[in-house]
This record gives sequence, structure tokens and C-alpha cells, in this order.
Amino acid sequence: MAGDYHLWVHNFSGTTFDGSNAVLTVLTADPQGNVSQVGRFEVVNATGTLADDLWHVVNLTINANGNVVPNVVQTLQPGGVGDVL
Repeated sequence: MAGDYHLWVHNFSGTTFDGSNAVLTVLTADPQGNVSQVGRFEVVNATGTLADDLWHVVNLTINANGNVVPNVVQTLQPGGVGDVL
């Protein structure tokens, strides 16, 4: 569906992202079912404090033709499950 999508990861583990080796991989599939990778993002490449619980990874813009354009954010921020993003 066309629109803007913001991908976040919340660390529920009770530990920090430090040493977690967390990775988010974004895939897309065309109408024929062919899958392609939009991006692969590692928490070790994010800016901010690894003790923060929110990782704002990437924003995606999807147009009416289904083309996906990533806007890499890669920031760590304080917050929790109750925060409105």
C-alpha cells in the first residue's frame, strides 16, 4: 500500500543493544512473488546510546507502483512501549 512507513525496534530484553548484534532486514515482493532486499541494518551502525531502548532504523516511502525508497535513519533514542512514535 502506498505511503510512508517508519520502522522502529523496541528492545524488550531488559538488557542494552550493546553486544546484541541486532539486525533488521527489509524485504519486498513483487506481484509475481519475487523477493528482493531493500536494506539490511545493524544496530552497531546506529548513532546514540546503546543503553537506549528505541532504535529508529529506517523510513520507507512506497509509491502507487509499489516502488520502495528507503531513508536510512539509524538512531537510538530513549523511550518505551508507551511512547507514541
